[in-house]
Order: sequence, then structure tokens, then C-alpha cells
Amino acid sequence: GGGSGSGGGGGRGGGRGGGDDEGGEEGDEGDDADAEADAEFETPEQAELRRIRGIKNPYIRGVKLFEAGAVAEAVEFLCTQERLHVAPRPKELKAGKPAFKTVARAAATLKVCGVVIVDGVIPAAVAGPLAAKADAVIDQRLAGVDPGADGHATFEGTTAAKRGESRYEFANPLEAPFTDDAVVQNAFLGPVLRRTMGPRIEMDTFSTVVSLPGAPAQHWHADAGQLFPRAGLHLPAHGVVAFAALANVTRDMGPTEFVPGSHVQCGKDEKPSPVQYDDGSVLDLCKAVPGNRLLIAEAPRGSVVLFDFRIFHRGGPNTSDRRRALLYSTYLREWYTDRVNFHQQLSASFDALSPARRKLFSRLDHRNYVSGLQQRLAAAGGDLKESAYAFNAYSFEDTAPAAGAADTAQ
Repeated sequence: GGGSGSGGGGGRGGGRGGGDDEGGEEGDEGDDADAEADAEFETPEQAELRRIRGIKNPYIRGVKLFEAGAVAEAVEFLCTQERLHVAPRPKELKAGKPAFKTVARAAATLKVCGVVIVDGVIPAAVAGPLAAKADAVIDQRLAGVDPGADGHATFEGTTAAKRGESRYEFANPLEAPFTDDAVVQNAFLGPVLRRTMGPRIEMDTFSTVVSLPGAPAQHWHADAGQLFPRAGLHLPAHGVVAFAALANVTRDMGPTEFVPGSHVQCGKDEKPSPVQYDDGSVLDLCKAVPGNRLLIAEAPRGSVVLFDFRIFHRGGPNTSDRRRALLYSTYLREWYTDRVNFHQQLSASFDALSPARRKLFSRLDHRNYVSGLQQRLAAAGGDLKESAYAFNAYSFEDTAPAAGAADTAQ
């Protein structure tokens, strides 16, 4: 339950001009006369919406509608299964550099719909070894898990978690091929992320999620909520999730399903209404969400699904005989901390605190826990080979000379 969205109509400010792609179709003289008569009674907001509806470029039109406050109209217009995919041209893929238009289309779809698929941006030469290594990690992790009474593992930790029946998440090792530039600094995804969240972005989660054959549909959920749920003001994304397809994700493998527009903040006085989907599930959603519309993230190998982590989504049922593995990365604005999806390790004394004190002291206790581990390791003669901290904390550029950097660290 719970939803997000923003009402249609009204003016919440426009955006940048639509350029050469703007313009409407010419009608007959009668239509022109009617339009002129209607225009006499239009408010400025209505006149602006009428102008926007004449823009030919669907991505510019969708963003303009969204920024003008007609969120539901923007979502219904732009967020189709076909437009969910943005495919770079072959010459872009060959050059390893996206065209401005490709980035703009992907960013527009992500902004309005809350999700976009950028096709084929991880080269086959990387995707193949990556899939093989991920399979090995999955096999290793699953082999070390004790099944619960229902035959499925029940566990949660700092490197592994159960995400539903026959669904698991495993932290990736920070080594090749997982850390290949085509994966973590992808030339096609980076510009979209920066256009969405600005330049100061950090990776938070880096894992592989897998649904095994026979996994049922997952429950609807959002990976994070709104920053200020009572404010009634939609804010830009503060986190984006990337799902990289390690194999062709087909409908029978249970691709992720998304509710387009559900990432948008509800109006301040708006009460969500129940929406029932074809499978009988019900979500409380706001006016920004067109009724009973889903986007299905079927994706060819090497494609990446980007989604605002406030959007409602779920893994579909895996009715195939193959497991579906996705590389999962979360990109956050530097000031945001995700306190939901993985737990920090805390000391045993933390358990004795009251709930209020646990919340208050959780960050401090985690730091003390790590400090205690470092002290015990040093006493045992261990060496963690810590960073010299010889860099600018804002830019992360080196501030000390290469030689003797440890001596000049602050």
C-alpha cells in the first residue's frame, strides 16, 4: 500500500523551451475559430497546457506536461511499453559514446515514468564473463545457505538477504569483471544519472539479485520512500537503481513490473485511492498514476533498467526453468543514506538500548564497532592497509604528492 503521485492540471512551473521539435498540426478553419473563441476564456495555465499539447516531440511534450503539473497526462502519454526502451544507435555503441538525443530521451522517460530501459549498453565482451562470474558467486552463496523449514533460506546480513520466496540478493565482490568500467562507469548510463541527480553521485548497493525457477510474484514495494511525505511537493530523484540483464530476460522469467508515475509525490491534501490490478493485487495510488497500467521490463542481455527507487515495482513470477539474475546497483546523491535495504553491523551492547536510543545512536555505535574491530586486528598484528586520506574530501582529487603521501595525510 501507500502510494505517491501528483495531481494533474494546475501550474507548477514550466521548463525549458522545446526547440525545433515543438509545434502542432494545422486544422481546418472551423477548428481554428473554435480554438480562438476558447482561448479568450483560458487561464494562463490552460493556455500553457494547450501550447504544450501541440509539441510534436513526445519526450519534450511529456516532460513539459510533467513540469506544468499535468503529471497524470504526462505519464499516460509518454509511459508506454514501446517508449520504455531507449536504444542507442549502432554507431553510438561502436564509438562508446551516446548522442545527446539518446541521453535526453532516457532522462525524460526516467523523470516522467520513473523507469527506463537503455538497450545493449554493456558490450558482449563484458556481459559474457560477467554473467559467468555472477553465476559462480550465486552458486557459492546458495550452497552455503541452510534451507528453512519451508525449503527456502531465511537469512539477512550485510552481504546477503532473502527478498521473497526463492529470491535472493548477494553483495558482489569488488573485483573484475564486476568493477569493469562498462559496468560501474558506463558511458551511456553516467550522463543519464548526472542529468537526473547532478554530478555528486555515489554507489551504495552493488549486488546480484536472483529469482529461482518457480519463484512466485513478489509483493509490490518501493525501495525507498519520499524524503518529505507530508510536504505535498514532488522533488527530483535522490536515488536511482540500475538492473543490468546478465541474460535475455523474457516474460516467462518474471521480469520486473513497474507502476509508472508511482514515484511522484502525492499532493499535500490528496488522499490515495485503491487501484486493483488484473491479478487481484491492490495499491493505494494517487492521481499521477493512470489506472491499471504496468510496464514490464523484458530486456535483452547487456541492457540496463534504470528506475527511481521511489517507484512501486515487483519481480514477476519465474515460470521458466532458468534462474533470472540481474546485476543490481544503487546510485545516490552523496548526502542520502539508505537505512532500509541492508543493515549496518552493530555491537552486542546496542541490543540493550531502548528503541529511541537505538535510533539515536545507531551511526555512532556502528563507528565504534568498526573501530573496535580495527583495534583488535592491530593487537593481533593484522594490517588493513588503510587509506592515507591524502585527498580533498569534496572532489576526491589527490592533495598530497605521490611519494610520501602517508606522511602528509591529515
